[in-house]
Amino acid sequence: MEITIVYDYIGPNGYIPFIYTKKELPNILDKNQKNIIKYNNFSDDTKQILTKVLWNQKSKIKNNFYLVLVDTQLKDIPLEDILSDTLNLLIKTYPNNIRVIYFDHEAKMQSFI
Repeated sequence: MEITIVYDYIGPNGYIPFIYTKKELPNILDKNQKNIIKYNNFSDDTKQILTKVLWNQKSKIKNNFYLVLVDTQLKDIPLEDILSDTLNLLIKTYPNNIRVIYFDHEAKMQSFI
């Protein structure tokens, strides 16, 4: 069984972590294009996948485990305001294989400074 981290979007600076709501995303993508925001996702050997790729490989979901890492600062915000509709549907359809975990992204970033 593999463990893979799921993201909705990838920008020029890497996978965009779930540290924003969907309303903030256009501004974040604009800053990402201008190289203003840098992300330090995980090591190169960490398995990562985009929601759209996972959607197209649904037959593999039951044999693997997927994590959706949402920033702890967003814990009180409904997931529908953070994750794509497709990812929300996948989570509801495969609750044993796709899990949302609240994660302190800032602490992770500080560990790299």
